[in-house]
Amino acid sequence: MEKEIKIKISSKQFELSKTLMDSIFSSMEDDEDTDDTYNTDGIAVDSADEENSSDLLELTTEGFLRADENRVEIIYSESELTGMEGANTNISFDKNNPKLITMLRGGSVTTAMVFEAGVRHICVYETPIMPFELCVHTLKVENQLLENGKLYLDYLVEFKGAQAERTKFTLNIEEKNDDCSVLDEYYNV
Repeated sequence: MEKEIKIKISSKQFELSKTLMDSIFSSMEDDEDTDDTYNTDGIAVDSADEENSSDLLELTTEGFLRADENRVEIIYSESELTGMEGANTNISFDKNNPKLITMLRGGSVTTAMVFEAGVRHICVYETPIMPFELCVHTLKVENQLLENGKLYLDYLVEFKGAQAERTKFTLNIEEKNDDCSVLDEYYNV
């Protein structure tokens, strides 16, 4: 099945005061005078970082939902608002493992990012200027795309030892025409 959908994306990014490796090592120390909060893996995430430096991006676009017996894909084109105009994004997951999300980008930028709560993945980000390696450490995955059309990702990205960034990404989908919901159509396949 392939359906045209409306996609609403909200992405809030925070610069972290420490690199990902600094956070891991500092979480191993017994420092009781810290304002850090800890994720489920014990990685320190400074709560002041979220208050002091954040960028919010909200956009609405159109795309496609593809689903078969095993796999679900959300496909859309990036805009100049994201800084990746000319790139296409494909967010997908296996129905048997909905908490393992893959984000593929192709076009003006190319990458394959993997989001899996509590796991650190290394990937390469290809830009027109040069490729660079980045580390993605996912803190939380809430995949309710098939239940209510919502995907939430909370993750840290570190660029080859440089300062880390935290992103809280929410993607909502709904049927392009209002005759029936995406979910109704999905279950009729």
